[in-house]
Amino acid sequence: MLLAALCLGFAGCAGESDKWWDLVTGVPGGALGFEDRWVASGSGRGGMSVAAHVQSVDLARLDFSLPGGGYAVVHHRGRTVQVHPDRWEEVAVDRTLFLTYQIPFLGRKRLVRMLTELGIDTEAVARDVPWEDHRCIVIGTGGGTQTDVPTIYFDEETGAVVRLVTVTPSKIGMRVGDFRLFDHEQRAGAYLPKRFERWNSRGRRSRMERTAAREGVDHPTALFQMPTAPPAASGL
Repeated sequence: MLLAALCLGFAGCAGESDKWWDLVTGVPGGALGFEDRWVASGSGRGGMSVAAHVQSVDLARLDFSLPGGGYAVVHHRGRTVQVHPDRWEEVAVDRTLFLTYQIPFLGRKRLVRMLTELGIDTEAVARDVPWEDHRCIVIGTGGGTQTDVPTIYFDEETGAVVRLVTVTPSKIGMRVGDFRLFDHEQRAGAYLPKRFERWNSRGRRSRMERTAAREGVDHPTALFQMPTAPPAASGL
């Protein structure tokens, strides 16, 4: 990763200048063993907490605790479901899980596939883009300054993901989601965030902060068990 970072900074490294994924992913993701806790604060949903259990890049689970109940997001070898007390539904990979734990360990093919599913043009790359005291590689736009197209920002020095912009249709038009990550530290060979914020055109909507962190945890396989029966007839 250090070689890739150096090559990205020098035009003389022939053949390496387009390989942005060498900087942002590729850390071996065998047994990660993360067991962390996050707490929501600020203007978001008061009282929410999240327990993160990450055994590997293929086995991960987030348990969301809310004042009125809770639910879990389970990721098992490419399949992700959201499990509520009375139902479950297949979902795309949870953005919180994707951004805070998975990206550095996915490998190029799976990272590109997930970014493509989010509508990000992985062939549009801008370098040396300033954002929040970072110099960034921005995937999804050649100019690096648009705020209304799906993009993802990586710190050029560490490869840490620092921002994701999503664009999805809604009944009132296109809805822009802005997810920002801060206070990164090195864990398991990658730079992972300690603060996660959601923004929109009116400012910050919510914030989560990591309040506890453990590594080297061997999680039981049953923790990542997936539903086997069809979802409820409600269509969810």
